[in-house]
Amino acid sequence: MKNKARDLILVFWAMLWSASVGAADFEWGPFLQTLSAPAQKHFQSAAVGRRLSDLPLYQMDMHLNVVMGSYRLHWTLDYQNHTGQPLPDLVLRVFANAGRASAGAEAHIDLFDFTLDGASVKAQQLHATAWRIVLPSPLAPGARVSLSLQCRGKIPRLAAAQAGAADPMAELLGVPGPGAYGAFGQREGVFNLGHFFPVLPARHDQQWDISPPAAVGDPAHFELANVMLKLRLPKTVQLASSGEQVGEQALGPLPADEKEVYLLGAALRNFALQLSTRYVAHEKTVAGVRLRVCLVDDDPALAKKMLAQAAAALLCYQGLFGPYPYAELEVAEAPLKSGAAGMEYPGLVTVASSVIAPKAAGPMAALMTGWLDSTATLEFVLAHEVAHQWFHVLVGSDSGRHPFLDEALANYAATLYFEKQHGPRAAAGQRKWQMELPYQLLRLLGQPDGVVLRPAKDFENQLAYAALVYGKGALFFSAARKLLGKRALVRALRQYTQRYAFAQARPEDLLAQLQAAGKTAKQVKDLWQRWLQESHGDEDIGTLQLGDLAGMLGKIPAGSQVGPAAATGMDPATLRLFQQAVRQISGGP
Repeated sequence: MKNKARDLILVFWAMLWSASVGAADFEWGPFLQTLSAPAQKHFQSAAVGRRLSDLPLYQMDMHLNVVMGSYRLHWTLDYQNHTGQPLPDLVLRVFANAGRASAGAEAHIDLFDFTLDGASVKAQQLHATAWRIVLPSPLAPGARVSLSLQCRGKIPRLAAAQAGAADPMAELLGVPGPGAYGAFGQREGVFNLGHFFPVLPARHDQQWDISPPAAVGDPAHFELANVMLKLRLPKTVQLASSGEQVGEQALGPLPADEKEVYLLGAALRNFALQLSTRYVAHEKTVAGVRLRVCLVDDDPALAKKMLAQAAAALLCYQGLFGPYPYAELEVAEAPLKSGAAGMEYPGLVTVASSVIAPKAAGPMAALMTGWLDSTATLEFVLAHEVAHQWFHVLVGSDSGRHPFLDEALANYAATLYFEKQHGPRAAAGQRKWQMELPYQLLRLLGQPDGVVLRPAKDFENQLAYAALVYGKGALFFSAARKLLGKRALVRALRQYTQRYAFAQARPEDLLAQLQAAGKTAKQVKDLWQRWLQESHGDEDIGTLQLGDLAGMLGKIPAGSQVGPAAATGMDPATLRLFQQAVRQISGGP
C-alpha cells in the first residue's frame, strides 16, 4: 500500500461528499499511480490527446452487509461530453440484473433518488438492465454534468454445484453450460461482485448501447472510466478488486467490527470486487507489478503454484503483446456456475472453485479429477484470463457484437503461453482440448458448423458459442501462423495491441493488422473468410466418434468402480451420465 497515496486519498474522501467536487477538481497523481509506468506515460503524452480527467469518474460510497447479503450505494457520476455532438440523455446499464450474469430473471439491483447537478430528475427504466435520464437541455460538446443516485443491491445465493451435474462436466470439457455464470452472487461465504453498480454503456452508431444482453457470452461493452470507492464492511472480510486499495481504517468507536477501505482505479472498462472472510492472500512482485492470489482457505503450495503460473503468463504476454496496463493484478477463487471456469475484469481475474478444487462423486469423480490434472485446466484458465488483460481490458471490443475479438484471442494467447512455458507438444495438447474438442463435440452431437464472426445473440446455444468462438475462432490464429509465420503473427498482434491500447477495436481493425504482416492482403483475407465467415470446420479441424471421445477422456483410474470398457470405453452408467451432461451443456433435449 502506498503511504503517500493513502494520505492523499484520505484527504480526497473528506472532500468527496462536499459541494460540487467534480473530475476537473481532482489532483490525478494518486489515480496515475494505479497504472503501470508505460500506461502513465500514455495518458501524459501530448500525442494521445486524452487525460484521465477527460474520462467519466464514478465516486461511490458503499456499505456491505454480509449477513443479509445486501448493500447500499451512494453513486455519483462526473461526465464530460466528448461525443462531438449535443447529448439529449444519459443511459445507465446494470448488468447484474441480466439473468446471464447472476442467477435467474429477478432484478437484484434497484436505482432511485436520481439527481442531476443537485436537482431531482426522473429516470425511465427501458428494460431490466437499462435506465434513461432525459437531460433538461442537451449537454453541449465539452460540457460536464454530475448525476447522482441511490442504489440497493441484494446479492443472490448461488446453488451449490451437484456432483455429476452439467457444471462439472462442462468444466471437464471446457464448454460453458446453460444458465447464469454467477458473476454477481454469493456461495459459502464468498461474494462475487461483478457488475455491482450502474455504468455508462459504450456508444454504438452514435447512440448509447441499450441492447439487452445475449443469452450467451459476456454482457460487456464498456468505455474507459475512473473509479473512486469507499467501502464499509466487516473487519474480517478480505478483499480482491480491480484498481488498487490505497487506504484502510477501522471504524470507531462503534461499530468496532467494521472498517472502511478506499479504492482507486484509473482507465478501467469495468470494476469488480471479490470478498470473503475465508480468503487467504499470497503475493509477490513481478516486473514491477504487485501480483496477489486469494484462495478460499489456506493452501500455501497451491497459492505458490498459482502465483508462479500467473507471473509466468504476465511476463509472457508482456513480451509478446506489450506492457501490462496496471500496477496490480489479482487472482481470486470464486464460486462460479454453469461451466464458467473463470471471469476477467480490469486488474482482477477469478477462477472457479470447481477448477481449483473440483467436487464430484460417483463414477464421474475420478474422470473429472484425472481430466483436469492431465489437461492442466487450472493453468490454462489462468493463462486465458490473464490474456484478457490485453484483449478486452487494454484493447476494448464489443463482446456482444464481436465476441471473437477477445475470447478467441485470449484462447490462442494461452497456447502461446504453454508453448513458451512447456514447449510445442504442450501447446498442441491445449489446442486439442481447448479448441478442437469443443468443435468436434458440437459436430458429434449433430449440431452444424457455422460462422464465427457474428453477434453472441445469434449463436443457437452454449455449445455452439464455445465451439465456434473459443474453438474454431482461436484455431484461425493457428492457421494464420502457418500462413504468416510465428514471428510475423506475433508482431501483428503486438502492433494491434499498441495501436488500440485504451481504445475500441473492431474485427476489421484486427484484419488490417494481419494483412500488413507480410503476405498479400488477399491471402490473409481469404484465410479470414474461410475460417471466420464460412463453414469448413470438418475439413480444417476434423471430426471424431464417440469411441474416440472416450479415448480422449483418458483411462479411468483403478479403484473408481467403473466396469469393463464397452464399445465407447465407458460402462453403461457412466455413459448415460456423460450423455445426460452433454445434453444439458448443449441445451438439447
